[in-house]
Amino acid sequence: MSVRRYVVFLSALFLLSLLLSPWGALSFDLLFFGLLTAFLARFSVPLPLVGEVRLHYLGALALAYSASPGWAGLFSALALPFASRPP
Repeated sequence: MSVRRYVVFLSALFLLSLLLSPWGALSFDLLFFGLLTAFLARFSVPLPLVGEVRLHYLGALALAYSASPGWAGLFSALALPFASRPP
């Protein structure tokens, strides 16, 4: 399975589960961090210890502090394949 299909599958799974779950404060947090993560995926930043890192991985890490472990794990899984790829 290619990385692109993997990310598309996880994104579709996330959107489906978000649509089927009752809306509340957590849903709006997930939506906000999801959009932020998608926006930051366009950029990368050099970090001295790890090299070039895509910013959307940092967005996924920020989500980990505001969402339940299951959702945070899903976002981290979405971001991880592209975390160190050059733009």
